[in-house]
Amino acid sequence: MILKLIAGLMVIISINNYSQSYYDVFSNSLPHSTIKNIDDFESNVEYYGSIDPALLYFYFNLLDKQSSGNNEQIETAEFDLEFSLNNALYFKTSFLKDELKLLDESQYSGGPALETSALIENEQNDVFISTLRTKEKIDSAKQLFYIYLYFSKDTSAVFDSTSEFKSQISQFTNAYVSKFSAAHTLKGKFDNEEKQELLETTFDYYYVFKNSPIYYIKKRTDFNLYEFLIGFYLDSYKENSALRLTFDYGLGNPTENFQDAYYHEFKTYLVDSYTSHKWNTRVEPQMAVGLSGKIQLRQSKGFLSFIQVGASYIFGFSNTEESVYLTPIIEDMQTINDVEYYNRISISDRKNNTQWGFSVAVDIPGYYLTSFIYLGLGVQYSQINYGYDVEIESYSYTKNASSFEEKSEKLTETYSRSFKYFKPFATVNIEATENIYLSVKYFLIKNVWLSAGINYSL
Repeated sequence: MILKLIAGLMVIISINNYSQSYYDVFSNSLPHSTIKNIDDFESNVEYYGSIDPALLYFYFNLLDKQSSGNNEQIETAEFDLEFSLNNALYFKTSFLKDELKLLDESQYSGGPALETSALIENEQNDVFISTLRTKEKIDSAKQLFYIYLYFSKDTSAVFDSTSEFKSQISQFTNAYVSKFSAAHTLKGKFDNEEKQELLETTFDYYYVFKNSPIYYIKKRTDFNLYEFLIGFYLDSYKENSALRLTFDYGLGNPTENFQDAYYHEFKTYLVDSYTSHKWNTRVEPQMAVGLSGKIQLRQSKGFLSFIQVGASYIFGFSNTEESVYLTPIIEDMQTINDVEYYNRISISDRKNNTQWGFSVAVDIPGYYLTSFIYLGLGVQYSQINYGYDVEIESYSYTKNASSFEEKSEKLTETYSRSFKYFKPFATVNIEATENIYLSVKYFLIKNVWLSAGINYSL
């Protein structure tokens, strides 16, 4: 198996490094007067060869007739080329449609199938097979000779009608069969540049794949074109189970309304004093850190391919407070038996004491736009605990005709609140497998969100 892979890779290197121009290859076999523009000649040979190298015969025939100046012959040659190209495109498109059908019926689904379908559909042409026939008899030997030159790039070859070019053509098409077979064995594990080059080559030489419509290709791959293409995406769409470290950042929560009761028993003749005080607190950006378990449900990334369950510790509050009264909240005076009793209580300060929370969330993927861009859905339960100290100043005195007594004291009372609402805006998940997921969340309702994210592999 290793020797086979090495041989396949050597074929890839030898084919890709053979950079002979088409003009150099074909100029000895064509009258020089037929090639007016070398750049156009190069691009046309490349195009017709990518559809079916047999088309080169009709293209060179047209160039020859154009050099003769005979309008009737030129018209006939143009018709022959157009007819042959149209039919070749039809057969190629029919072949690709059959590949799409096989892909739809295969075990693959989700992202890999979508990306493979997009590649195949992009190569299709909206053409219909012609019912007409060419007006001149085809020189099959010369046609095969041009096909041989296209593959071999042999600048020294001379046409001989008695030569058997089919077997020589097979030597080069077999090299591409080996090339694609080696790449298929490696399951698309190439860098981006190599992968792009292989994808471009795939459609240029689609006719070496199983079930292709080109008659002179004897040996073909033992796998379909769609199976080869999908191998490029299976690795990037492979789902996995993992332990994730999560970071959440929030953009703020709605204002929370608090009402607290302050109680103080005064050592005077007055009855116990009691009052309530209200204020608003807005908890601004919050952060959370936690652990979550990602459980694989399907082999390939897609809808419900995993479920993620995790818990987070919420911290990092920044609070904005409104209506913090420093004015008296109790002010009372009574006269008993000609003695005046005066009482006054006010809030002098309010300080945060404790602030923390926790969140439990469940995430599922909804749809993968590509292997690294996805939409998801999630639900959470969260609770934030918010504690603070309130300093209360009290001042009282008694007064009668013969004496005056004054007393003051400062008290600190602790209050705590909690609310079940944590709204993270952005989340980062780091997997032990060196994958980083960054997502942005939009809350549909209080504890249910829609997320959009990207995946990056280190």
